[in-house]
Amino acid sequence: MPMMQQRNAGARPAVKRVRRARRWRLIVPGLLMGLLGPLASAAAAPDTDIARERALRAKAFGAPIAEGSYDGGAFTVHFPEADRSGATPACPPGSVFDPVPPDVYEQRRLGILKEMNDIQQAHKLEIGSIVDAYYAEVFPEYNRRHDEGLITRAELKSLVRLGEADIKMLHRTPLSPARQARMEALERQRYRNERTLVLRVLHVPDTPDNHILPMAGNGPDPAFAAQLARSIAPFVATCGSVRQVATVHYYRDGFRPGVRGLDDGGVLTLQFRAGADGLRYQPWAAPQTGVAGVDAAVRAFRDFNPQDPEDNRELTLAGFRAVQADVVARAEARRILREAHAAEYRKSYATAEGRRGGVVYYLEPYWSRYEAFDAARRVFDGDFFFRDGIDFKVIFHVFADVYSDRCAARVPEFVVYRIPYEEYVRTDYNLDGSSTRYVREGVLEVPIDARFTPYWGDERSEVSLELMSRIVTRVEDPGAWIEMSVREFIEAMSGTMDVVVPEVEDVEAFFERHACDSATMEQMRTNLVRAARGQDAMQDAGVVLDGAGAESDPLPAGAPAPEIRPAARPLPRPDPSAPAPEPAAAHREPVPSAPAAARAAGRPSADRPAPKPSRSGAAAERQADARSLQAEIQAAQQAYQASQASLSERAMARLQAARTPTERMAIQREFVAAQRAAAEALQRQLADIRARHGR
Repeated sequence: MPMMQQRNAGARPAVKRVRRARRWRLIVPGLLMGLLGPLASAAAAPDTDIARERALRAKAFGAPIAEGSYDGGAFTVHFPEADRSGATPACPPGSVFDPVPPDVYEQRRLGILKEMNDIQQAHKLEIGSIVDAYYAEVFPEYNRRHDEGLITRAELKSLVRLGEADIKMLHRTPLSPARQARMEALERQRYRNERTLVLRVLHVPDTPDNHILPMAGNGPDPAFAAQLARSIAPFVATCGSVRQVATVHYYRDGFRPGVRGLDDGGVLTLQFRAGADGLRYQPWAAPQTGVAGVDAAVRAFRDFNPQDPEDNRELTLAGFRAVQADVVARAEARRILREAHAAEYRKSYATAEGRRGGVVYYLEPYWSRYEAFDAARRVFDGDFFFRDGIDFKVIFHVFADVYSDRCAARVPEFVVYRIPYEEYVRTDYNLDGSSTRYVREGVLEVPIDARFTPYWGDERSEVSLELMSRIVTRVEDPGAWIEMSVREFIEAMSGTMDVVVPEVEDVEAFFERHACDSATMEQMRTNLVRAARGQDAMQDAGVVLDGAGAESDPLPAGAPAPEIRPAARPLPRPDPSAPAPEPAAAHREPVPSAPAAARAAGRPSADRPAPKPSRSGAAAERQADARSLQAEIQAAQQAYQASQASLSERAMARLQAARTPTERMAIQREFVAAQRAAAEALQRQLADIRARHGR
């Protein structure tokens, strides 16, 4: 923890300061030198219209064919196609099982499995073709626009992150209704070929905490299994040559969100073997592959028993509802994340209805002046969704430092952070081949407006590590920076600041445009502090600023202008929540691709309805080679980024555990050397890839 002392605004701390025009050069050294010194409530259960869901399930399951009760609840058994023309329910003629010759059985089994697999593969190929288009066409187009200056780095990053959110939703796209219906038909055929009779059992436990059926140890109570077998035996006897019976168990009032009728796989399934002596219950056993090593691994690492109350939360109605609430919450979180990346709320600022008094509003032309200011823009607008991200933390630290200096007259109280560091002096090389490295210890004092604390100090080490990582990956010969004095370090940083910390240039530009006593400056400062403290934005808290209306951009004349400038508008994207389209007559293999890092924007993802039709001849070959080249480069970059993230995490953990400045210096040297070696290896790998493709 840094040593701190507090002073009032009237008594500025006695700290040597450089002149204001150059003060920003100390921001990064101050942060980096710190490395050398010492869901709020459970998600509610989804809203469910119980009566409506019961009616839909009753229509799918049919009327009961048997019923019973037990200590703790009651049950009814259902078979949708049951014939009720007689005194007791019976299997209809079309559902009576006949013996199947072995060769016919095997032929049917393989045909059913092949068609089911083909449906799944066709679905995956269609989703994959859309994702392929993201990496092959959409993201390169975004990068081209950025390279040509049509969009800023912040806009590029925003488009990329929106695409990432879309791709996550696309990978969860369910089968289309037609494909799902066919899968259900094939499932019924499979059961019929296996001579397996499937019955649905609805349970009504006396209390939500009761088990769905009587349990004994880690499975159903044998007495209940025998009772259930007796209740369904008369119906099973009418179904011909039944080999086994599967009873799928549900709660009468428990429903999975978005799942209807027979699509719901139930809570658990009991198996009964049909024989001359009646129905015999078959206890659950872990799936066996027949491969000794695989089966041993399954037993060692996957000991989940769906019929054990300790493993399966859904075996009580309360637990089932909690699980479904978690499912809803995760889906909602994905939707909210996508909406947060899209920032559609900005469009309303171009209309009178989207504004209120006492708040400053700026439109796209204003924000397009900044290069890496999206995190600040969101906070300014009251959008705190990404306040836990590193982009926000970097902006917060830079803004707090500049504000504390430029707007010192408006600072009611300062907290002075005393940051110890070691400065390189020289290295002596001895006759025996050894070397002696000399360093000088010092303390950097940084006065910060107390309103930005303690967050500024608490998150400084994480920001420092982020900046160190940027230096290693974005500047030439990063290892040489270790052998620099503070003065040399500052001079070197001044020439690469726009590369390492573009946020500094944007914050400086913001202060050049807006006075310390302006409503714009107050809105930015207030919301940054509120976001750091976990409070509501000033817009949500009803805070009103004098002069906000006069400083806001005027409303556009006529029809509201589009939020995103034409040059920055993303390419058309499919709706990730929409069902997959129906399969074409033939499915082509998608172009191999892998998630990769977009330049200047982290790992990209975006979307487009479908890749362009393949061309013929030489053009098609060139296109295929270009896509293959890009896919290999993206895969290499993704592996590199993953390794760098892991390396940074390990370095941070070691730095936090280090006890002396010498240890921390050694860790930093090792970190820089490892980063440099990885970067060089990546460049060699990329050169080899390009050489293989004749580039």
